[in-house]
Amino acid sequence: MLTRRKFVTGAIAAGVLLRTEAGSAKAAEPFTASVHGEPATPVNFEIPPHACDCHTHFYGDPKVFPLSPAHLYTPQTFHPEDMSALHRALHMERVVIVTPSVYGPNNNGSTLFGVKARGATARGIAVVDDKTPDSDFDAMMQVLSGASRVVFVNYHVDRPWQDPNNAVLANGASRYPDVFIADWATLAAQNPQWFGGDGTHLAIDGPGATALAMLITSTLATG
Repeated sequence: MLTRRKFVTGAIAAGVLLRTEAGSAKAAEPFTASVHGEPATPVNFEIPPHACDCHTHFYGDPKVFPLSPAHLYTPQTFHPEDMSALHRALHMERVVIVTPSVYGPNNNGSTLFGVKARGATARGIAVVDDKTPDSDFDAMMQVLSGASRVVFVNYHVDRPWQDPNNAVLANGASRYPDVFIADWATLAAQNPQWFGGDGTHLAIDGPGATALAMLITSTLATG
């Protein structure tokens, strides 16, 4: 069975970015705890080759990447070299940078900066809603100019913003030949038995999670 762990390490369920460049592993270096308070405990067990930190956040300079007025916490600034040093210490070659809630929607600049600074070993998950302008979509695609294929997974959720958000994704994808939509909205609507009582969340390792993983995998492979 395709488990959740296998799925997460192989594809990400929003804004999946597939690059043609091959990342090169770097030798582990000592990591010194900084003002950010990251632990300096060395890894004393074997890490698989090409290991991936599949969910991390990048907090750039708040003067350049302002936080949302509605942010619930104030993170410390995290520089590209901080992230690289941390992952070398953890023997992590690859990383998936996710836009955190403190930036709110339509504010993916810090994530895009982090992905670009990290290079070929980085992937990103952006936050898009019905107010995302074409210019924001274009900014994401500019960062991804070296990607062979970009996949956006649309929404299936019992909320009034589902269809407007999906329309934004469809419009953005239509303007780029190498951008594809994994149509989770249609597939999920046809299979309500996959979901819990809220109609949104899937059981871990259930048939719906497997179907979502296969949808993304097939879209990555063939568009």
